Amino acid sequence: MQSDIADIENTTVSERTWLNPGVSAEGRLDGGRWPVDIGGQFKGEISGNEVIISQEGVVNGSIIAERVVIHGVFNGELDCCELEICENARVEGEIKSNNFSVTMGAEVVGSVSKSKKFSEKNAL
Repeated sequence: MQSDIADIENTTVSERTWLNPGVSAEGRLDGGRWPVDIGGQFKGEISGNEVIISQEGVVNGSIIAERVVIHGVFNGELDCCELEICENARVEGEIKSNNFSVTMGAEVVGSVSKSKKFSEKNAL
């Protein structure tokens, strides 16, 4: 969790894409080079440099990002270079990541393999 605090301190509020708790959205969300913070419910595709799903956040769909941190719930397909699954998070689906960590207390169900999209040669 320390890494999330440092990342937030290094960006301003206007340099982030937020989906606040209590908000539901569906479709395609491209954060570009800015971090995407999901606190509400999202169904669809998310892409960006960094995606953070908060404890209240729920994502059903797909994520393609350089770095993903999950505190909440994710169901679907995930392709990233670096993945951090935090305590009490629930992840279900197909996970492709070159570096990942799972904190004790997290629940992970599905397949895990290396990302071809984020191989060292093809990294963004």
